[in-house]
Parts: sequence; structure tokens; C-alpha cells
Amino acid sequence: MKTIDHFRELQQRLGELSADKQVRFAIWSVFPFTRDSAILKFVDGLSHAGTSTDISSSLEALWNNLDDVEALSRLCSVVSIDWNPDEVEMEQEDASQGAVDFLSAIGCLCEGIQGDTEKLIEPGKFLINRMDYKADFSEDDEDRLIYEEMYKDELVAQNKLIDELQSKETIAAIDRHHEAIVWR
Repeated sequence: MKTIDHFRELQQRLGELSADKQVRFAIWSVFPFTRDSAILKFVDGLSHAGTSTDISSSLEALWNNLDDVEALSRLCSVVSIDWNPDEVEMEQEDASQGAVDFLSAIGCLCEGIQGDTEKLIEPGKFLINRMDYKADFSEDDEDRLIYEEMYKDELVAQNKLIDELQSKETIAAIDRHHEAIVWR
């Protein structure tokens, strides 16, 4: 299945879920970014130490309580972090691109929670695109193959999550941290 077809199908299937389950899909799609140490270090360097920890704790709080206004406010405030990607040193380009994807995914999550539910698929797209980017730009063949496999696995995992969200009344059993993704 081509990625564009995957996203079309995913958008349709997401639309069949309740709004709170759509939000959980988006949160689930952002969690893997919180385990990429290069992105987190870059984001903390742009703002203040601990920003990445605030993001993680805000995602966790929102997963557990979608009505947590403080967690939503903290999370949405990081979207305003700004930098000029053209001024990033070569060795930080990957982290910079990852931070763009990460903060964009958070921005779409925030917009979705605030009512624009069509934005709730976007974090999943940013995650897939991040994996594709890592595969395309990995200089090491082993890393490239790992990211290509992660990419394929993620396409399946997104559909599996929607199946789980459709079939379960409770979200307690869902691996919300998306632990299968391990960045290199």
C-alpha cells in the first residue's frame, strides 16, 4: 500500500472514532518523538532545559485526562519555539528536522483538541515522515534498513491502534508510549 493510500484509509477510519479516541491516536503518534534524545536535546537548547520533560508529562496527563486544561496549555505553548533552520550547523540538521516534525505534530494535536478534528491524523503523518526521512538520509546502511522496517511497521501499527480503539471501551490496555519505536 502506498503511503498516500494509507493516509486516506487512516483518515476515514479515524473519522469513525469518537473525538476522544481520535485525540488519543494523535497523542500516541507524538509519544515516540519524546524518546529521540537528539530532538529533545535540540528542543531544550532552543527553549530551556526541561521543556522536553514538560512535553512528556503533558502528553501523559492528557492521555489520562483529555480535559486537563493546564497540560494542554503547557503542551501548546511549546509550539511557539522558533529558530531559523538555515542557521543550524550541519551536525544538528537531523535534530532540527526532527524538532520541526515534533513541534508540528504537537501543534496539530493542539488544534485537534481545540476543535479541528481533521488535524488529528497529522501527528501520525509526521511520525511516518520522520521515519522516512531517517531512512532516506541515514549514511549507515544498517540504520537505513532499520528505519525502512520501522516505517513499514508503523503503517501496520497505526491501523492496529485504530482497531484497538474501535474494539475497546477502555484505553488502559493500549501501549500509549508506543514502545516498539527505538530511535538510533
